[in-house]
Amino acid sequence: ERGVIKLGPLDRPVLFLKHMAKHFAELDDTSFLADTHNIILTREPTQILASWARTLGEEHTRYEDTGLERQLALVKAIRATGKEPIVITNDSLIARPEGTLRALCERLHLSFDRRMLSWPRGGRPEDGLWAEHWYHSTHLSTGFKPELRPPPNLAT
Repeated sequence: ERGVIKLGPLDRPVLFLKHMAKHFAELDDTSFLADTHNIILTREPTQILASWARTLGEEHTRYEDTGLERQLALVKAIRATGKEPIVITNDSLIARPEGTLRALCERLHLSFDRRMLSWPRGGRPEDGLWAEHWYHSTHLSTGFKPELRPPPNLAT
């Protein structure tokens, strides 16, 4: 059934689901947001557009594809439930990974584990079919490190 989220009994106290906001475009029923902790990891818009342009080419880069409008709609839907979403920027996560993750864990009443700060090089099965297009840097990395990138070149 399209747009329906069904969760049965879970064998762990924490279930992490990663989605791109633009994939929620046709989600009519957002009532489940009241029963979840919602974390929005976002980037500065020019960084998003520059990343899309590098990966897909400028001719295939459209603001509509960034999901920013849907992120804002999700924030409003979460707030409508009486909850406040947790919003983390990639800049804060990269600049202060331990502090950012410790604060996140505290807010979620989870234990911080230093193993959150590093990972083995390479991909993971759950990366999905788009991994080869989007996760080059991630697959080469073993932890959070500031990305040396030139400022975005966004023609008007």
